[in-house]
Amino acid sequence: MWKKFLITDCILLTIMMENVKKKIKEIKDYATNSMKGLKKTVSKEDVDPLIKLKEVIKDVETRKPHIDLDLDTTRNTLLYFKQKGGQMDKIMEQLDNSSSLWADVSKQTPLTANSIVPFTKIWSANIETQIEQYNVEMAEKLKKFKTMGFWEDEIGLEGARKSLSEANRILNKESELLAQKTGLCRTFDFPHLVKKAQEIMSEMQLNVEEMKKLWDVIEELQEFI
Repeated sequence: MWKKFLITDCILLTIMMENVKKKIKEIKDYATNSMKGLKKTVSKEDVDPLIKLKEVIKDVETRKPHIDLDLDTTRNTLLYFKQKGGQMDKIMEQLDNSSSLWADVSKQTPLTANSIVPFTKIWSANIETQIEQYNVEMAEKLKKFKTMGFWEDEIGLEGARKSLSEANRILNKESELLAQKTGLCRTFDFPHLVKKAQEIMSEMQLNVEEMKKLWDVIEELQEFI
């Protein structure tokens, strides 16, 4: 019976240690890749590198509490088993290495954030103007959308189906563009600027859903008659 317990404990310990090694490697890889991202240069000519860099900063800031906790938990676990006589020196060296890399990332992140402030100000003004224009364009698209054939009784069932299909195609395309604009606004910390466009998109999507239901009812009535 004791032998069975010992075997079970060994299996559980093996599984746990594999998970610990995996976690240490994940932190090491993430820290390494994050540092590479934080070292990227930005310019006034191209906004894409700045967007990618800001995304790295946001991701590091979001994940920092979880990674700090993982490192502390992992270290305490290894120390516990070391006190019980386990050979943990090698894996603790790996943990120390990962912790050191993560400490460097944690130190570099605010430095990088401060260094890109001038570029962020320049591009924020440009993007704010772009979003304002985008909202105007969306309002015009809504007006055009309201003139599509599926709104008219005279178009008939077949015409309405084609018009609704075209409306869905347009909305799918516009949804992709809106997602890009929304992500851009979040990256530059003014998500409220795209709210008007989001409201317009929601209105158009709801209109299509409701008009499809209406034409479904019309089709059922025609079949009944």
